[in-house]
Amino acid sequence: MVLVQPQGLYKYAYRDLFTGLYNRNYWEHLVSGMLHRSIPKRFTLIVIDIDNLKSINDSRGHLAGDKAIWIVGKSIRESIRKQDIAIRYGGDEFFILLANTRKAVAEKVIKRIKENIRKRGKKENIYIEISTGTAYSGHTREIGKIIAMADSKMYKEKAEKKVGARHIKDELLELKQKIETVRDKLKNKAVRKPKSAIDRQLMEVSIRLESLVKKHLKDVQ
Repeated sequence: MVLVQPQGLYKYAYRDLFTGLYNRNYWEHLVSGMLHRSIPKRFTLIVIDIDNLKSINDSRGHLAGDKAIWIVGKSIRESIRKQDIAIRYGGDEFFILLANTRKAVAEKVIKRIKENIRKRGKKENIYIEISTGTAYSGHTREIGKIIAMADSKMYKEKAEKKVGARHIKDELLELKQKIETVRDKLKNKAVRKPKSAIDRQLMEVSIRLESLVKKHLKDVQ
């Protein structure tokens, strides 16, 4: 018979073994006051959700999806302080409780997390996109309302990304049509004009395309 030490039981009860973060059980016990540790009087809640996990699972398989979740968890752990609390709340949803209510601090933490995700994702050849929402204890002391506020901001960010993606897609389709039109015109003129004239037109097309590409790159940054 194998006996599990108390610290081992704590680990299994309150840790998400896959990401190393606290789990939902820990969060529920924390907010209900069942733990020795308490929620700070002044805090910021950050809610994080992986936007493209389904796409990763569908195109790369569930092992890649698991890797994406692990990367986000690892990036969160490396981006917060010891006094902060990070939780894997659900499959691809995470909570971070910062012992601070300054907006600038939360923004820096989110920026660090995104940068760490980008670096780790690049190393693993997995593109990961996240959405975030924040709420502060100054708004209300009811944790349920704070979660709802952070969730609302996170879903608003997701919606804005979808609108932006549709807009860029429409512009890219328009660009594709323009390129095809110019290409067809050049094919028709190739027989009638000398090579030097065609070369000049190709240079003009190249300049126009470069300008359009720069515009689209600026839009997606």
